[in-house]
Amino acid sequence: MNLSCWKTPLLSAATVWSTAYALAAAIKKVGQFDLIFCGRQAADSDSGQVGACIAEILGLPQVTVAKKIEAVDGKVKVDKVTTNGYEVVEVPTPALITISNELGEVRFCHLQGYYGLQEKRTYHLEACRYWR
Repeated sequence: MNLSCWKTPLLSAATVWSTAYALAAAIKKVGQFDLIFCGRQAADSDSGQVGACIAEILGLPQVTVAKKIEAVDGKVKVDKVTTNGYEVVEVPTPALITISNELGEVRFCHLQGYYGLQEKRTYHLEACRYWR
């Protein structure tokens, strides 16, 4: 399993569509994937649209505001938060899922785990590299 975490200051003042376009272009460059996880919404604009825009650009099925995720026979079964509780949705992979704060408790890793993360693959976006 490969996990990637992308972060860049270049997109801090970008529009929703610009941010989604840059991330979608980077995802295409990386290659095959099964799932893309996005946060529920940004703290600055509170719009919650970047994940949906990435899914649209890449032509992926998406499930928003997930509180539980389970892999089942090449598909993903998701408990999606609704105003009346939750709804169970099943989508094929590859897919994009936005995560809700109801997904789980915050866990803090030990120092050994933190240093182990340094060895994982992390992509740092360079706008000029991916926006072509």
